[in-house]
Amino acid sequence: MANLGQAFEVNCVNLDTNLLAKKWQAMNLPFLLDSFDWDLRRKLYLRAVKKIIQNSEKLRPIYIAFCLTKLSAYSVVNFNQLEFIN
Repeated sequence: MANLGQAFEVNCVNLDTNLLAKKWQAMNLPFLLDSFDWDLRRKLYLRAVKKIIQNSEKLRPIYIAFCLTKLSAYSVVNFNQLEFIN
């Protein structure tokens, strides 16, 4: 399921659970109860992948670099130009 690999992309925050459900059925995998919660599984899977990335000596620096790049995209505030209300 290629969709699951997306969770390892540094900017991944979501997975398409509809696509996962369709792939599950298309592969003729065991029947799931109607109460099966794809959204809960998605959240738990993404959380587990983030832990893997945080604990990996090879993946952690890539993730940190991505986060720093995102932070640097924000403009720097010049505090001298701010007006304060008394």
